Amino acid sequence: MAKFVEMDERTKFKDQTEEKIGGPVILINKFNVHPDKVQQFLNDWAEVNKILFSSEPQSRLLKYDDNSLVISPHLFKKVAVPGICSDF
Repeated sequence: MAKFVEMDERTKFKDQTEEKIGGPVILINKFNVHPDKVQQFLNDWAEVNKILFSSEPQSRLLKYDDNSLVISPHLFKKVAVPGICSDF
């Protein structure tokens, strides 16, 4: 199976998906793919965008059993910092 690694160990992705967030979020999903498997990954990715986070066996991204694929999803939300960035 593809290996899942937290992008930030202090904030687990599972916890983020269960948290009630009052606004839009951005999902960044970082993929580390072994150079020999890049084309295979691109083909598989094209087939499974809609079920990426499903544990269903039909997800082609779950078949990588040799640690050649590492997936690191993380949710980001907009924050305003006075004097640096803020809502317009």
